[in-house]
Amino acid sequence: MTLWSLGDAIEVVLADLPSQQIVNTISYIGMEAIPPVFLIVVLYYTGNEYLANRRNILLVSLVPAATVLLIATNEYHHLFYTGYVPIQMNGYVQWQYLHGPLFQVVAAYNYLVVFCALLLIARQLLLSSGIQRRQLSVLFIGALLPVLANMVYVYQDLLFPQYVSVTGIAFAVSVLIIAPGIFRYQVLSLMPVSSPLIVAAMRDGVIVIDPAGRITDLNPAAERILGIASASASGRRMDHVFPPGVPLLEGVRARDEEAHAQIAIPDGRDERVYDASALPVRSARGMTRGNLIILRDITGRKKADDALRESEKKYRELVDLLPEMVFEADTAGRLRYVNSRALLIFGYAREEMEDGLPLARGLDPPESARVLKQLREICSGGGRGDIEFQATRRDGSTLPVLVAATPVMKDGRCTGIRGILIDMTGPKRSEEALKQAFRRMNLLSSITRHDIQNQLTVLKGDLDLYRETEPPASAGLFRADRAVQLIRELVEFSADYQEIGVHSPEWQDLTSIVERISQSLHHPGVRIAPPPVEVEIRADPLFEKVIFNLIDNALRHGERVTRISFSLQRVAPGLVLVCEDDGVGVAEAEKAPLFQKGYGKHTGLGLFLSREILAITGISIAETGTPGVGARFEITVPERDYRYI
Repeated sequence: MTLWSLGDAIEVVLADLPSQQIVNTISYIGMEAIPPVFLIVVLYYTGNEYLANRRNILLVSLVPAATVLLIATNEYHHLFYTGYVPIQMNGYVQWQYLHGPLFQVVAAYNYLVVFCALLLIARQLLLSSGIQRRQLSVLFIGALLPVLANMVYVYQDLLFPQYVSVTGIAFAVSVLIIAPGIFRYQVLSLMPVSSPLIVAAMRDGVIVIDPAGRITDLNPAAERILGIASASASGRRMDHVFPPGVPLLEGVRARDEEAHAQIAIPDGRDERVYDASALPVRSARGMTRGNLIILRDITGRKKADDALRESEKKYRELVDLLPEMVFEADTAGRLRYVNSRALLIFGYAREEMEDGLPLARGLDPPESARVLKQLREICSGGGRGDIEFQATRRDGSTLPVLVAATPVMKDGRCTGIRGILIDMTGPKRSEEALKQAFRRMNLLSSITRHDIQNQLTVLKGDLDLYRETEPPASAGLFRADRAVQLIRELVEFSADYQEIGVHSPEWQDLTSIVERISQSLHHPGVRIAPPPVEVEIRADPLFEKVIFNLIDNALRHGERVTRISFSLQRVAPGLVLVCEDDGVGVAEAEKAPLFQKGYGKHTGLGLFLSREILAITGISIAETGTPGVGARFEITVPERDYRYI
């Protein structure tokens, strides 16, 4: 366009014919390039770039190239211009070219090429909307003006009595039209995508049907699915090419809305399943122009759905066979699912349970609040995961249950809990029976110890009387006194040992225990120091007996003890409670059997009993002192069983 317009401008100021002929030849290079280049741009812009191959570009460029060559050599054949006539216009001389036979042929060819491009734009304009319609409108109007102006020049003999050229002016107006389109509608940067290209690229099969029920087009995916080429299917009826699609077409035509169906199509030895959608194709005015059938391969999804249903069926069957009650509840404690075992035990129908029956139904308000609070704690991840309460059956009777549950998470948030209800009726009965047995054994043991103590008292009295006789048998009396004392201590040991593990572990303040024992023992000259930091230890209620034994042993066997101290050390497994003194310590040979029953200078039961009391809650004890420096006992407490206060 620039070369053409520049040539027109130079021709206005040149008066001599040879110079104008040279400029005219150069102008024609730009002039003849416009039709083929414009057609190529439009082919790409409208999505028909597959037509702009090398062969087609060469063919459409042959005539323009030959035209430039003929104009340059016109003086030898006069086929393009037969002559030149000078015309006086406002004091200037302009040469009017007399057109030869080839001029009209070339003009007709150029107009044909340009109008093909304009028809492509017009066709795309009718099919487009929104910003693409505005883009195409700008291109169409901007391209049409220079064409009309040039036609005025070419056919001037029929329109004007003298030479008039307005093509350059038309180009200027065309630029004024297209420039806003470039900056506002992004004509050269926001390229529309052709609908046929989109359909051809789709993985879903697309079948286009006209109002008479004949197939007009298949995209490549549909060709592959149906096993027929589009050219072979075009013009044939649906019932001949794709019979399963006929009911879909009838459905969409009857209701004038989209219809769906699952269709199985053989694929060699296998079978593919497709989700077939039929929908009407309407014009801009809402007129039905035909129908589309879209085939989406859902074979993988169908297999996954079938496998999921089969897995769910197996899961429910297995869950229903479990001897425990399985349930799922929402965050408010309403049941959403229970297995057959739960229905049998609680006496409800499945519909009643799954309608949102409260898990804590029948509980008094405080108990119900406790259960719901623990449910929320489980859901938030802070609960223990087990709840024990009295559940209510349909007939109003109750049974003790233990809930073992875990949170149900969806999109990162808890939507409820899922778990099992364990009927604790049997374990509770066994526990009660065991308690009764313990009570009877304790009663029997207590009566027996009482009787032994009475007999020991009588024996001790007899020994005291015998000692007053003359002469006393000192050696025999000493052994008898010693036997009485040992029997008494064994009876006391059996009373302590009987209580180990009977009661639940509890939190005990170590500092208070040490101070209480220190005040109860007579230890002149010995300083007993509690730990510098206050700590509570979760242990058997007889834990105080352990501390007593450690202090008592130090006072009895330390010989030169002046200090007994308790301290705390943090280690990887938990906490180490250290009890150490400055006595004679424990000999290396005595360290290994130190905690065995019966070993020691006294009854040999104190340290054995201490180890047994600590072992109930997983606490260990060891002697690590240095002989001659002092005894050192290390009690290792697990992480969960101590806390600072």
